[in-house]
Amino acid sequence: MPIPLKAHQMAQQFRQQQSDTKKAKQVYLNTLAVYAVSQYLKWLGIEIELEASDSWNAIAHTLADVADLQIAHKGKLECRPVLPHQTICYVPREVWKERIGFIAVQLDADLQEAILLGFASTVTTEELSFDQLRSLDDLVDYLGTIEPAKPAAIAQLGQWLQGAVEAGWSTIDQLLREPLLSFRSSVESATPTLRAKSIGLNGAQIVLVIGVLAIAEAEVDVWVRICSEDSTAQLPSELELAILDAAGASVMQAQARSTEMIQLKFSAVWGEQFSIKIALNDASVTEAFVV
Repeated sequence: MPIPLKAHQMAQQFRQQQSDTKKAKQVYLNTLAVYAVSQYLKWLGIEIELEASDSWNAIAHTLADVADLQIAHKGKLECRPVLPHQTICYVPREVWKERIGFIAVQLDADLQEAILLGFASTVTTEELSFDQLRSLDDLVDYLGTIEPAKPAAIAQLGQWLQGAVEAGWSTIDQLLREPLLSFRSSVESATPTLRAKSIGLNGAQIVLVIGVLAIAEAEVDVWVRICSEDSTAQLPSELELAILDAAGASVMQAQARSTEMIQLKFSAVWGEQFSIKIALNDASVTEAFVV
């Protein structure tokens, strides 16, 4: 299938936001591959959510090698580019467990044409050989077997402000051995409501701390902090934290880089939904919230 100018313009826009040449090239190729698959699925009548995909989010490009396409009510398909001289399809380890399938997209030397080589339902190696791919004729039937993604339990921050401790969450002193450093607020002398949750991720035991404080009639400050159960211990350097909007797009991110704590702070209005994604290598966990 031909790759239109629109796809190249978007790929160029994403590439220009990367300072590393190798990373910029990968982002460009990933964008073309995702666009090609999106057009193919539209032709098949499959509902997609392109702008909800991490591959369509410049911040997510910095965090990982992403080439995903969100399929409505199903999950993410990984769309990996393959150049003419390549005999395998490279699939980064970080996406093995977070995709409902993987499509190999061969691009020609001039990046003007794309051929969808086939798909795999699962991947357990970074090198996916072409003979492991299933025919695209089976793709629609395969997607039909995927159960609709179950909505995550949503924590109600408004109830926290009224003193509630929801299932799965604890007060700070129940989880942390050392006291937390204070949370800075724009409201003088105000103290946020704090809740914590212990999370196991790739062998690391960490604590997610959420602080919420009403600062106006319809607005709150929200703090998101990650530390070890022993709050003086360093976090794994590869640990990543991202704030996702209601559509699942990453809007803020941070990486531990051998620090004892990482924290993000933002403001939200009543009724606003967001999620927090914590990732360590090929494992991740996502928590959903509504103000």
